[in-house]
Order: sequence, then C-alpha cells, then structure tokens
Amino acid sequence: MRHEPLEAVLDRGGVVLRELDGVRYLTYPALDELPGVRALTTLRQPGDSALAAILERWDRPIENVAGTVVQWLGRAFEAPEASVASGRQVHADHFVVVSPENAPAPGELRRFDEIDALMTHKPHVALVVLTADCLPIFIADAEARAVCLVHAGKAGTGKQITLQVAQAFLGELCTDPRNTAALIGPSIGDGCYPQRLWEENTAQLRAAGIEQIIHSGLCTRCNLDAMHSYRAEKGCTGRMLSTIMLV
Repeated sequence: MRHEPLEAVLDRGGVVLRELDGVRYLTYPALDELPGVRALTTLRQPGDSALAAILERWDRPIENVAGTVVQWLGRAFEAPEASVASGRQVHADHFVVVSPENAPAPGELRRFDEIDALMTHKPHVALVVLTADCLPIFIADAEARAVCLVHAGKAGTGKQITLQVAQAFLGELCTDPRNTAALIGPSIGDGCYPQRLWEENTAQLRAAGIEQIIHSGLCTRCNLDAMHSYRAEKGCTGRMLSTIMLV
C-alpha cells in the first residue's frame, strides 16, 4: 500500500487540515460525508501550547486533563454536550461498548481499564484512542447510528483485535456490513515496520465482512514533520489523538 506525503493527501482531498485554538488536526471527508458522524486526528503541534501539550501527552492525572480535552473536542465537533470515553491502552484485544449505563456524563471524561477499542450507539460521546505508529481504525454505520474506534499495534494485530471488534460491532450493535465503512488513519506504513500492519488489519476487516475500507495513505514515520512516530523517535515522542463521535 502506497505511502504519501501529507501534502499529497491534502491535495487529493483524502484529508482536510484544520486548526482550532492553535491545535492542528485532520478530518476525513470519507467519514464527514456520513450523516451524523464526526472524526478527527490531531497532528504534531508546533510551538509550546499548553493545550497542545495536554492533547499530546495524557500522562497527567485525569482531573487535570478532562475538562480541557472535553471542551476542545466539543468545540471541534460543535457538540456542547460532548463527553469523552477512552481506554487505558494495553495492546490487548479487549473492547467496551459505551452505553447509557456506563457512559460519561456531559462534560466528563471516562477511561476504561485495559481497553484498546470502544464502540457506541450513544450520541455526543467522543471515543478516543492515542497513537504514535499504531493504527487508529475508525468504523461507522451511519444508518444504524453506530461508531467504533480501534487502537491496533503489533501485539493487538497479532491477537486479531480488529477482527474481533469488527465482528462485535456488526453483532452486538446490530450494524450492517453493507452500510459500514472503515478508515485506517495515520500510522506506520507497511515497509517502514517489519510487520505489515496495514495489510493485516485490512484483511481482518474483510474477514469480518466489511468491504468499504479507506486508507489514509499517511505513514507516521514518513511524515515526521507533522506526525509522531514511536519507532522513528525511539519512544521519545508525543501521541496523536484520534476520535469519532455521533452527533
């Protein structure tokens, strides 16, 4: 699968570059065109913005980041009642269905322990994963009003997290594979990493029955000026925040 510079993907309309409160991020026209679906991925941020530092590094206590992150995402998605659900990622194959019973209240952030994927029918809940080479995989069925977000790295891919989560999305959330789209966001591309993560996760999506698969074509290692790469930067890097929400 082809790696492309960010400028080339912008030129062909595969992504759109936006900025809010000094934070640069990408949106995806293939997802934006789905009614009621919003998604984005933050980029490496220039300068020394306190907001950018919070978005790039979540190693602070939850009470110090919750309000800032939720408010920013609420503005980005024009959803003032937004809340945020994320997982404490452990490179496993565990997922959570965010329901009215376990969802964070408006304006709040909830982290689920040992979770690398989230899915929901509930509107105004921003599902969040953090990556710096691992794959953020967005899954959406606009007709069924359901969205999902997967964090898939080497270990998770080996455990077939994408296959298991996609099957659960289609089964537990009663979605239709014919109406379901998946998008693989910025991540380390095949050829820049010993494991072919793009190819393997695409195969897992197809094995679950999802055929509408969009590749951003954006390799984090090939776009270091705009993206974080754990491998290229030997672990000394920030994180890119990817999120999807129903509005």
